[in-house]
Amino acid sequence: MSKEPVALAALSDIYEHRYARFLRVAEAIVGDAEVARDVVQEAFVRLIRSRLQFRGEGSVDGWIWRTVVNRPATYAATLQRTGATIRRSSRQRQTAT
Repeated sequence: MSKEPVALAALSDIYEHRYARFLRVAEAIVGDAEVARDVVQEAFVRLIRSRLQFRGEGSVDGWIWRTVVNRPATYAATLQRTGATIRRSSRQRQTAT
């Protein structure tokens, strides 16, 4: 397996082409569109910062998906552990009723 660093341009391309999919997954995990946007953005900031440490033990795709899914999952687990709730947007409150 290659241990080449993940190129910033490659991450940017993946972000642009898969953002909607990442957002749907994050929203399904956290239950709030606004929070989902934030955690997807945080996940990509983490990817950009850690791209030079990618060990090449798996696929780049797997590494990206794991990071994008783990970030909202960690966020949701933290909220559950602390008893906090996610503030729902007015659109989500309307569809819930």
